This record gives sequence, structure tokens and C-alpha cells, in this order.
Amino acid sequence: MVNMRGDPSISPVVSEIVNAALWGMEGIRFENLDKCPYCRGKIRGYDFKKKHFACVLSEGKPYYIDVAVKRFFCHECGRLSYAYEPFYPGTRMGIPVVDLCVSLGSSMPFNRVSGVLKKMNVVVDRGTVRNYVNMQYHEERCVDMFGLNLPFSIMNLGIKVINKGGAPMSGDEALVAMGFDPHKLKGLY
Repeated sequence: MVNMRGDPSISPVVSEIVNAALWGMEGIRFENLDKCPYCRGKIRGYDFKKKHFACVLSEGKPYYIDVAVKRFFCHECGRLSYAYEPFYPGTRMGIPVVDLCVSLGSSMPFNRVSGVLKKMNVVVDRGTVRNYVNMQYHEERCVDMFGLNLPFSIMNLGIKVINKGGAPMSGDEALVAMGFDPHKLKGLY
């Protein structure tokens, strides 16, 4: 569905799934890591770091949805490492938000992607969209839904949150819903 200016109209179904996915991440803790990713040494828990997963519009104002990511200290090399987390290296937004920027950016200009996201109450400026499109980490699987190219990571996460009906989700459950096995994420780090 495209209007006369070429802007896609946003189906309420798409907006509901995207918003469920993002809001469903609020406060989730990511706390698993097998070994030090640098030297494969033994690790112990250190602390938790709050990270912004997404910025959404709430009552017309920007609101950050945060997750907590556990950090670990390595006994052998002395480095700090993060638990398996829902972020690509070098990004400040969650994997589904980055994937959404990349999938939409494959079929429309960056400023239009930013506008479409805003219609879904997701805040990402066009420069950030451009950066994410240019730094693709993997081939994102997508589905065409109401004329928008949407990544499986956000669709599956949104559907999982909706099906849980507000019940809490673990960090590993969230990663699996996004299409990642938490114990096979070592390639991302």
C-alpha cells in the first residue's frame, strides 16, 4: 500500500508486532557467557550494564527501552566481556532495530526509512539508518508484509511477546526468538 507521494502506509498489524517486539524487551537481563571470548579462559560475574535496546515514541516523546547485560571478568587475561547480548558489534541499538533499518533501507531511501519507522513509533535518524545499511553483518531473512520488507528477527520476537501475553522472557529466549542460538553467537563477538 503506497500513497501518491510514494510513502507506504503502515498497517496496524505491522505496528503492533514491531512495538510488541521492542516493548517486550524492557528490562530483560542477558546473563550467560560460557568462556572468555578473548582467551577462552574461566570467567566470573562482574556487574550488569544497562544498555539502550531501542528508542520509541511514548506519548509523543522519545523513550529508551533498556536491557541489562551482565559483564564478566576473565581470571586468565584480566579482560571484561559481555554476556551474549542482542546487539551487533559497533551498534547502539538492538539487533531487530538494526535488521529493520537494513531491510527497509534495501527498498527505500534512508530518510523515508526514518519516516516509516517514526510512523511505527520507532526513533532512528536517517544517518543511523545509512550507517546500519552500510555495515550489514549478515544476510537478513525478510518477509513482505503489507508492502514492507520486514526482518524475521523483529517479526518472530514480536509474535513471541504477543503469544506470551506479557509473561516475562529470559535473555536466552529473546535471542532464540530473534533467530540466534545464544551458544552459537561467538561469531558475532
